[in-house]
Amino acid sequence: MIGKKDLDLIFGQPVSLSPALLDSVLRFTLAFSYAEHKIMGGWASTRESRNYAETLLSEKDFKFDLFENYFLNRYTKENGFEQKFCILCNNDNQSYDQINAAFTSNETSNIDRLEALFRVCIRLRNNLFHGEKWSYMLRDQESNLDMATKFIVAALRHSGE
Repeated sequence: MIGKKDLDLIFGQPVSLSPALLDSVLRFTLAFSYAEHKIMGGWASTRESRNYAETLLSEKDFKFDLFENYFLNRYTKENGFEQKFCILCNNDNQSYDQINAAFTSNETSNIDRLEALFRVCIRLRNNLFHGEKWSYMLRDQESNLDMATKFIVAALRHSGE
């Protein structure tokens, strides 16, 4: 189990991450890594998100409203959503445009909506693994990571993994 001493050693200074947040990070990391191996061809790419969505939907009906509603609210309605959305996309204009269109248009297909969810999860992974989320010590990320993990696990189960 990772404890406070481990965190302080890793960060080189006293760090305060709640056990629940740390668990969320670890669950997301494990789930994403496994899904990357099993359903994303060994390396996740936002450019391939549509292919992941098409594969998942071609097998059988996949219910993703719960996940979509959470991220739709977070990135289009919640207080401060514009800043959260810009931080999520981090200059990935293609993801910004695709996610925005999928979450705001009334004429979005299931493929477009599912592609947006894959893009959100991959962007979260990129920001977590490449440092953006650490610039503010994961503040307000616990529920975000938990919902992304639930989506990833549901995608794994749906794909037969």
